[in-house]
Amino acid sequence: AASTNLLLAFTEPIQAGGGGDFRVTRHPAGTVLATVAAADAIFFPTSIILPVPANFENGQTYYLASDADVIRDLAGAALPTLGDPGACGATAPCPGWYFEAQALARQDV
Repeated sequence: AASTNLLLAFTEPIQAGGGGDFRVTRHPAGTVLATVAAADAIFFPTSIILPVPANFENGQTYYLASDADVIRDLAGAALPTLGDPGACGATAPCPGWYFEAQALARQDV
C-alpha cells in the first residue's frame, strides 16, 4: 500500500493527547484521503510524524483536521482542535492546516 509521512512542526513542546484521529481531506472537495489514529503518529518534543496511508497528488491542496485532545502541551492542556473544513462553508476559511502537495525530485548520489 502507498504511504507518505507528513511532518507537523510546532513552536512549543507537545505530547500525545488522549487519543482520536487525524484526517487528511482534499480541499475544497471535502473528500477524506486518509484517517490516521493518533496512536499511529510518532510524537517528538516539537514535532509529529504522521504516517498517511496514501499518496498525495501533486498540486492538490489538502486540509488536516483532528479530533479534540489529540495533541497536548507539556502542562497537559489539549491544543485547539484542527477544525473540519466541511463545517466552515465553501467560502469561509477554517482554522487548521492547509497544504499543497509538491512532487520531490529524486537525486541519486
